[in-house]
Amino acid sequence: MNFGRAGSLALSVIAVCLPASSAIIFNSFGPGDSYLYCCGWGVVGTAELAYRFSVPAPGFSFDRVVLALAHGAGSSRSVGLALAVDEGGQPGMVLESFFLPEALPLFDGTPVPPVTAESTQHPILLPQHYWFIVIPNSFGSNVGWQGHGDGSSVSDRQAGRSSPTSPWRVNNAPAWSGAFRVEGTELPEPGGGALFAALLSGIVIACAVRRARRTH
Repeated sequence: MNFGRAGSLALSVIAVCLPASSAIIFNSFGPGDSYLYCCGWGVVGTAELAYRFSVPAPGFSFDRVVLALAHGAGSSRSVGLALAVDEGGQPGMVLESFFLPEALPLFDGTPVPPVTAESTQHPILLPQHYWFIVIPNSFGSNVGWQGHGDGSSVSDRQAGRSSPTSPWRVNNAPAWSGAFRVEGTELPEPGGGALFAALLSGIVIACAVRRARRTH
């Protein structure tokens, strides 16, 4: 059956009418966004550090990431971030990149506020593994990714490399996870009642519009 423009309108109606719920996809902060400010990993110069996380069903559109990052040394407090898919157990294709100019607080041995990066592209995250990568933006800069909070989820895999062109070195049992939280908007369950109802109502509306146009 070919619905033509009716089918297109039905899909538009689904996109507009389905309820969206914001949710936490992964969180390795402790209560109240606490984290181990005494412990973490330093990312220096051209090096990159990544932690893996899992996306539960039914999937999400990515909204933002919150990270416990601090500036340790160097002239720049800027940092780059990247959201990447998992390919063979290591970071693969980048879905979205971020640049936070002069955003990092100075590490002084006390807790500092987490850093937030808002998505502008909202890529779809299916139920599988993904990675977040921290990338210093100037030679000699030292970015500290602080450790996970007590009682939180912990990343199951860590990866690092000395430069963007170097191979990744993967640690399957990291001593601790960098503290970060991934948030997104939950996708509708495939075949769910809400999806079927929206599809049906969308087709009815589209067909009514199509009939009305034919009568004029």
